Amino acid sequence: MSSRERFISFACVVCGALLAADRLAWTPYIERRAVLLEQKENKTKAVNEAQQLLNKEKRLRAILAKMGPSVESDASTAEVQILHHIHDWELAAGLTNASFHRVRAVEESGFTHLSFHISAGGGIASVASLIYAMESADIPLRIDELHVLPKKEGEELMVQINVSTLCRKIAEDPHPRVVSTETAAAEDVGVRP
Repeated sequence: MSSRERFISFACVVCGALLAADRLAWTPYIERRAVLLEQKENKTKAVNEAQQLLNKEKRLRAILAKMGPSVESDASTAEVQILHHIHDWELAAGLTNASFHRVRAVEESGFTHLSFHISAGGGIASVASLIYAMESADIPLRIDELHVLPKKEGEELMVQINVSTLCRKIAEDPHPRVVSTETAAAEDVGVRP
């Protein structure tokens, strides 16, 4: 073999070795590395989302704990509380023709979500005063919907507001205990019947 043929043969062997190394080692390594980097990115994103969710839960638990004394334990007490506050705010604001009624009650996650519809008439200062009183209330109250409509006569406005509040859902005992007078008397003296 001449030196030229040896050089061509050597070049072919080197090219074949490089091609084999690329197919067997380099390309699979790059593909596997890309997959691992994508998995790392997805897991980092999932961890960040989970951390945000935990932080949100912590904030909401703190808010619920702070609201604890103001959240009523049954729907009728919460409705009466809201009715009294709204009535006081309407009187203080100078609104007229006020009406108030419950729209719905939905139970979810240990709480009852109560929605109410309020309508009243008055001047713009009266409407603003009512809205401010609702927004700065010390009870859990949220304005869900607000409509301010002009009346035909004069400067008077008609305000329609949908508000909602929360109250605790009273857990029912799945095995209620029936206490008779004999059982109660026996328990008072420390004797089991």
